[in-house]
Amino acid sequence: GWLGSTNMATHPEPHDLTARLERIISLFFSQSQAMLAELAYACANQDGEALFRSTHSLKNLAANVGARALYQLCATLEHNSKTVNWQAVEKIRLQVVSCHQSTCARLDEYKGMGYGRFSENRGAA
Repeated sequence: GWLGSTNMATHPEPHDLTARLERIISLFFSQSQAMLAELAYACANQDGEALFRSTHSLKNLAANVGARALYQLCATLEHNSKTVNWQAVEKIRLQVVSCHQSTCARLDEYKGMGYGRFSENRGAA
């Protein structure tokens, strides 16, 4: 039966794992920029629903790369997306932007030489 066989899907080769990790990090860099732009737009327009959606998406991206600090800040911003205190929301958003920059720098350093090319996809936050 299939339980006794070696399945490549359950035991991927190391190069497969590296390729997967590279894809996940590349997606983080490319998609997180869009989420940051959406966050800024939502805050500027005081749109709590848009803020919730974009924060939730960024939180998931952070979870995918193990960025716990960014995840926590996004969770806080997501929780506050229904507030009327937009000054407080904007303050948290700026912390998210700063933490995103730190996360990108750490991801660039994670593998040393190989991950520098991913940062080309991220613009200024």
